[in-house]
Amino acid sequence: MQKFSVDTGTLFTINTKTKKLYSGDDEIMDISSSFTPQKMEFMRAGGSYQIVFGKKLQTFAASTLKMDIPKVFAPFKEISNKNQGLTAVEKIFNKNALGTSGKILHAGSYTRVKVNIVGSQDTTGLMTSQELEMMAAKVISPTIDGAYQSGCHTASVWDIASQENIPKLMRFMNDFGLITGRDPNNKYHPLTDVIHKVLNDLTVDDWSIIIGGDSHTRMSKGVAFGADSGTVALALATGEASMPIPESVKVTFKGNMQDHMDFRDVVHATQAQMLKRIWWRECISR
Repeated sequence: MQKFSVDTGTLFTINTKTKKLYSGDDEIMDISSSFTPQKMEFMRAGGSYQIVFGKKLQTFAASTLKMDIPKVFAPFKEISNKNQGLTAVEKIFNKNALGTSGKILHAGSYTRVKVNIVGSQDTTGLMTSQELEMMAAKVISPTIDGAYQSGCHTASVWDIASQENIPKLMRFMNDFGLITGRDPNNKYHPLTDVIHKVLNDLTVDDWSIIIGGDSHTRMSKGVAFGADSGTVALALATGEASMPIPESVKVTFKGNMQDHMDFRDVVHATQAQMLKRIWWRECISR
């Protein structure tokens, strides 16, 4: 039995009692660490959507009735280090956190947060639209500040598949409430700007949390996360996302940015310098 590669058609069994993965009678590995309280809750509910929308309704009802949120759902992991300051990322998460115990949260915590900006990518947007249809969502969450459906990936490769699928995607997302790279009513020319630039133009708040489909996350303000089509759909429908608070590193730039540059170039420069330092350290260690 292969343990590091899987043949197409291989059948696996997850035993929820022993919390192990099997192929027939052969035990492949222990997966108990994957059975978090939240995932167990998803299993009992028959899916994650039921829990996500249940929490959304509960939070709204408790806020409307001006009462504390009843502890019905599995609690998220909260890490609060006494007398420890906050990074910029931790401050943004604490400002946007939903349904927490009220503690100051540090990196390593897992929490629900309000999402401000959402970007859907055109090559995976069709899956996002399918997810929205599956959850019977009809309109974008009113708590979202802005959302964009890109058309930049297919703009230069306008093949037969794109010609068939992208107009349908743009119509769906436009009706749903997003700004779309192509106007289904042909009132403006197709927008060819890459999704990174458009999201940066939309992101006007230093405290924003941005969800970008398929790693489209190079933002000049706030904190951004790449996401799969399902997470993008949930963010569009609920204005929320659940995620861990990441560790972060402060990077300071000095001087003036050249006219021909935008913030994406700054991000690339940061990565290039980090990789160069890592490479140099490896050379020294050898």
